[in-house]
Amino acid sequence: FASAAPSHTPLSLGRCPPDWASMWKLCRKAIDVVGSTTKYTVSALVGTSLVLIRTTDVLNMVVGGGLNAALCKVLKRVINKSRPEGARYKDPGMPSSHAMSLGFLSCYTSIILLGLGLAWPQVVAATVLMQVYSLASLVYRIQKGFHTPAQVQVGYTFGTVNALSWNHFFSHALDCKVGCYLQAGKLPWSMTLGVMFLVGLVVMERQLRTGFSFRGKKTDLPP
Repeated sequence: FASAAPSHTPLSLGRCPPDWASMWKLCRKAIDVVGSTTKYTVSALVGTSLVLIRTTDVLNMVVGGGLNAALCKVLKRVINKSRPEGARYKDPGMPSSHAMSLGFLSCYTSIILLGLGLAWPQVVAATVLMQVYSLASLVYRIQKGFHTPAQVQVGYTFGTVNALSWNHFFSHALDCKVGCYLQAGKLPWSMTLGVMFLVGLVVMERQLRTGFSFRGKKTDLPP
């Protein structure tokens, strides 16, 4: 008797198609996590860098970042362009303060890395990582209706230009001013803590003003 040939399910030589829905869901979750924690993550990283490293490079980044944040507050009041229609917050949204800060810090960090003499591949990899992080944070703010794409783009551009300008025109002057105070190449603790306090006041001005002026009342100012 002829035996029946065994039945086999044909093997597919092609790769299984990716589950795009699951991948997109994972990306959305990552964007939500990054976007909702950006302010705290970036503040912690910058503060920790200043405390642990205490060099003039980091001082320039922190002082320049504080002035960049102050300029953003001025621009918001001068331009006075509202946030997207139906936005939860009612204060001016042009330019985005988050975007402006991320643009400055990303650009200036790359400048510091170049100054350390790192190889180009390392600098490029670090820069790309910072850009991806910034993109996720800013996409979150657009999705939540905090800002329009234009407000984010303008803010990031302003921040990047400010970082380049600060490094080119002012960083050397600050280096000369504080050079005589360095102790074994490090900033003294009194100066480090003083700078952190002053920059913190600038960055947290809105929250402080809201807390003192509208305590116990509902406010339209965002966190």
